[in-house]
Amino acid sequence: MATSLVYSMATPTPHAYDILISGFARRDLLPSLTTYQTVLLSLATTSQFDQTMSLLTHMRRRGIRPTIYTYNSLLNACAQSKPPRWKEALSFLSQCQREPGITPDLVSYTTAMRACARARKSKKALEIFRVIQDMGMELDVYCYTTAMNACANDGNWKTALALMEEMAERGISPNEFTYSVAITACGNGGQWSKALELLDKYLHSQFFVYMDITQKMRSMNMKINTITYNSAISALAKAARTESKQQRRGMWQFWTMGCSIRSIQ
Repeated sequence: MATSLVYSMATPTPHAYDILISGFARRDLLPSLTTYQTVLLSLATTSQFDQTMSLLTHMRRRGIRPTIYTYNSLLNACAQSKPPRWKEALSFLSQCQREPGITPDLVSYTTAMRACARARKSKKALEIFRVIQDMGMELDVYCYTTAMNACANDGNWKTALALMEEMAERGISPNEFTYSVAITACGNGGQWSKALELLDKYLHSQFFVYMDITQKMRSMNMKINTITYNSAISALAKAARTESKQQRRGMWQFWTMGCSIRSIQ
């Protein structure tokens, strides 16, 4: 009932939530963990982070302990916020680390990294990445790609590619988003030729020739990810002030490739 009431609020405000929580107290009742989590997430998704922190303290005093789900949901709200709330994400991660009975998992750390990466705080994101490496956690493709994305936002293409190589050494296969991020990193760093090499590797092809790529894609039943394609175009566009003839040729090949992709898909 209480949770349904929270969801029915058209414009969530701290005052409305105070009324809801205090209503339990007047009836000598204790709000459930689910009720608290619903209110917390509603506050966080509307960027009311001061009130979120206060409510976390309040629930602890009432003997209700947040769970790993609570913290991961709040971290995700920080990462999705516009602008990303990286400071709050680090605060939630720190609280999760100190919370009795729970331990941050890979999702916790990766989501905190994503908040930092989206806020262009690449050093903070990479600090978190190195911490979880030192902890010996088993990293996955999403964790590596998030770290690479932090590098891409700063044009730190060397570190991004080094992380991609590290993935391969650990036996972690990159996905289309990993390639997109790597291509973007090269584009932001002015390394358009490396961006083309990465796309070539992604397509498992030796040449950027229209018929060759089309035939290979058909024979492999392969569909190039739109994000990867756009990342490569962006990489060329950002390098437009140098070696313009080669770039125009490359962009034309990508454009014709895009036409063939649409016919294949």
